[in-house]
Amino acid sequence: MLEWWLGVALLAALASLFLLAPGLFSRRQGQPGLKQDNLAWFRLRRAELQREQADPALLEDLGLRLLDDEVDLLPDTAAAGGRRRLVWLLPLLAIMAALLYWQLGALPDVRLQRDLETLQPGAEELPQVMAAVAERAARRPDNLHYQALLGRFFLDSGEYRKAREIYLQLVQQFPTDAALLALAARASFQANGGVLDAAAQMLAERALSQQPQQRDALLLLAMASHQNGQYSAASVYWQRLLAMEQPGSAEAEMLTGLLQRSRDAAAQLEATTVAAEDRGVTVQVQLPAGAQIEAGDTLFVFARDADSLSPMPVAAKRFANFELPLQVRLDDSASMTGQSLSTLTRVLVIARISRNGQPGEEHANWQGQVGPLRPESEGSARQLVLRRQKNPDK
Repeated sequence: MLEWWLGVALLAALASLFLLAPGLFSRRQGQPGLKQDNLAWFRLRRAELQREQADPALLEDLGLRLLDDEVDLLPDTAAAGGRRRLVWLLPLLAIMAALLYWQLGALPDVRLQRDLETLQPGAEELPQVMAAVAERAARRPDNLHYQALLGRFFLDSGEYRKAREIYLQLVQQFPTDAALLALAARASFQANGGVLDAAAQMLAERALSQQPQQRDALLLLAMASHQNGQYSAASVYWQRLLAMEQPGSAEAEMLTGLLQRSRDAAAQLEATTVAAEDRGVTVQVQLPAGAQIEAGDTLFVFARDADSLSPMPVAAKRFANFELPLQVRLDDSASMTGQSLSTLTRVLVIARISRNGQPGEEHANWQGQVGPLRPESEGSARQLVLRRQKNPDK
């Protein structure tokens, strides 16, 4: 506030110079020295004219000339009076300027800036100060500094939707600012309940395209990738963050631990995926004792979802030249219809022998079923005994 009053006083002083300068530099002021010189010259000249018994008209003209000189040497009283009246306007001018500045000027901004500079982290008056910032920002929406302060305050205080709204508006005005893009992505991520949707991911990636070492964007993408099970992508982001830290620092040790956690999760996921792909069922297809198959018969072995009403098989194998008993393994390599057998909980296995090479039940000479079976990576073969069909379609 002291600086403001000093500024008002300085402006008033400058204004006074414009009012008083003409008087200070005017040449029309009382000059006693010149007045005495003119009077002495008048007396000397009058004595000369009297000795010479000059025409009285010359003496009268000499007196008139002295009078004219006296008038010219008098101060400009009218101008001086005007200046004295203008001097009284100086306080009024200062008061009007102060009132105008108070209403339209930047005094509230100065006071807010002072409050912000003296504000300590976690201070009790922080909400009141930010409320004043919000009120001032509403009056001056073009002040981007206030908008950025509010965005950070809302982000730190958990009001993520408000923060997202502010940062998205700022990003529209500054689409290449990497820091703003990263903060907008973070606010969107938090507002979505910790889910990095496509819009937030695009904001973070735009931030990295503008500044490849943008820490907030890298950290956000690393955390979101790990949470979403994209452990390999998370490892890449952790590695980029680690490369920016001083080796041996606390930050480097923390990032090393996070990097190792993502790498371990990626390795475990890969091992689990490989194991899941190996899951399947094994059956041993055989005929009843003494039964024989004929040359040219075709064997079909199917697996379908035991928990589904659909008769469509999810895995199948066909054998043209075979001998029974025959051990058959059904897994993802034999999957049909785009569904993986390894993802099912229970399956039924059906075997048919067809004379005409058609897989339908109406074409089967022999048929058998076993199950439900649980797909496993390893396990002993279950026996599947065929039974003769009474009316096969030949």
